Amino acid sequence: MKWKFVDPSSRSKLAVLGPIRNVAEDFQLGFGIPRLAGFPSNAEIHMNPRYPKQVALGDSYSNLADLWVASSRLAELVHSYTPRDLELLPVTLIDHKGKPVAAPHFIIHPLSTVDAIDRGRSTFELNDIDPSFISDAPAIELDVSKLPADLGVCRVALIKRRILVSPALVAAIDAANMSGVEWLEVSDYHG
Repeated sequence: MKWKFVDPSSRSKLAVLGPIRNVAEDFQLGFGIPRLAGFPSNAEIHMNPRYPKQVALGDSYSNLADLWVASSRLAELVHSYTPRDLELLPVTLIDHKGKPVAAPHFIIHPLSTVDAIDRGRSTFELNDIDPSFISDAPAIELDVSKLPADLGVCRVALIKRRILVSPALVAAIDAANMSGVEWLEVSDYHG
């Protein structure tokens, strides 16, 4: 099995979420910038009104901010494989009627970013405005020797908004039948 990017999905009847609210500088959640200290207790994400029939709760959700929003069950599993460099940020889900969902949810926020792209075997173009990001990636290959053996999740330099998941954690999540979790092969990432 390989390292894969998590690809939260809301197929079937799982709720689709909108942007996070009540969090200043929320863009930092896509880049592994520490946020746990002072994270607002009123952080919330509303179910997206464009999908009013998708109301089921799951373990992971598609959302407009590309965050990995997870049930406590999934968050605990990820934490067991990632004992350091990880924040589990509490967030309240708000249903289509404007009421808070009782079940606890978290944003899985890895802090570790690894320069693991094999530049000799990869083909990509850097963003013209911000060259610290890939804008087009016809072929990405990872140098697995640079990936952390002791972490279940991390971010990849130049692809920070995507969360990379270790083979062992991918297998554990699949074995636990977590709903709303799908995987994107690194070779299928195109920027």
